[in-house]
Amino acid sequence: MSLVKLILKSKNIQNDLAPEITTLELRYPTEIHKEVLGSGIFNISHKLNSNHRGPEITLRKSVNEITDNSLNYNDVFNICSIDKTKNEVILVVTSTNWDSLFDIDSVDICNKSYELSVLIHLMKTTLTETKAQELTNGQWHLPYVTDIEKEKYPVPFQKALSIYRCTIDINKDTYYLLSPDKILHVVNKILENKHLTHTTLLHQAKANSYIFSDEYKSNFENWLQLQKIKYLLDKNSMESKLEPIFLNFISPRICSAGSMIIRVNDVLCY
Repeated sequence: MSLVKLILKSKNIQNDLAPEITTLELRYPTEIHKEVLGSGIFNISHKLNSNHRGPEITLRKSVNEITDNSLNYNDVFNICSIDKTKNEVILVVTSTNWDSLFDIDSVDICNKSYELSVLIHLMKTTLTETKAQELTNGQWHLPYVTDIEKEKYPVPFQKALSIYRCTIDINKDTYYLLSPDKILHVVNKILENKHLTHTTLLHQAKANSYIFSDEYKSNFENWLQLQKIKYLLDKNSMESKLEPIFLNFISPRICSAGSMIIRVNDVLCY
């Protein structure tokens, strides 16, 4: 059975040009995964188009599948690298533009696959019936981070939490019991692998009022995507080469998470 869950919808109330950004969690039978990717709802064929504003997708893996060794492989979170012995696939999907979903011919899809048509219907319903949280410039859209955690933890660690939970599906009984050190260990391993950042740092975005050059634009219209920050840091390597607006985002690498003092990766401080 297919399920669609709203994880987070955000709106920048200080920038009228920025559309709402929404993150969904999709769960559906493994046997329709190929049909889902080929249906056109994610507009995958246009990913290389610089004007593309379609959804970003991450394949969420179970905690048992993620080890230090597995994080050395570049395709561990690849949306095509699924475990066919499992009953369901879990995708995390974020976008500011869902045109490719709403342009789908629902009747045609229904004739091809009932399960896929149910998934598409649930996505459309969830997107149109939910209200967005209001953000101001400088605040972050961070899926899977609770309001309590936003009050308890500094923003760099909130980003780490969001990255971890967008990529790893853990047991509900232990959802809030993982130590900050454990979460940061996994997230830092991800950030050390440049290839993994292309499939994992996709869903976190900062509300802003800046107009960026093409180099700074992402799939999220008028939102600053974390993956783009990581890309620019890797490309420039020296902070002096970054555009001036990024210099205002720098924070110390040491921050507190609850009662713990933790060290975070540089990219989480921007």
